[in-house]
Amino acid sequence: MTFSSLMRKSPSATPKPRLTADEFIDQASYYAAGQAHPKLKVVESPGPVSPCAGEPMKTTSVRLTDDARETLDALSQKTGISRSRLVRIWLGQLDPEVEAQSFLASVIR
Repeated sequence: MTFSSLMRKSPSATPKPRLTADEFIDQASYYAAGQAHPKLKVVESPGPVSPCAGEPMKTTSVRLTDDARETLDALSQKTGISRSRLVRIWLGQLDPEVEAQSFLASVIR
């Protein structure tokens, strides 16, 4: 284990603001009734994403340019989805058979 692996890393998404007890109870009563809270925005999923529940995950490190890292961070901040989940979503939407040639022809290194 190296020193850099022990360093605290910044979170990839901003934490949600804390609820007061009254707000929590109000939202829980709507949830128990099977209704959406009027103040909460319901967001539909952009496409099917296979769940990760039960699947073993392994830590993987990749090298990214500063621009790619900033783009991934910005998308994470905008959506509230962690960087690793964004990568899993992107990979889940790829068809390797169809897109292999475009990857091979890419000028991005």
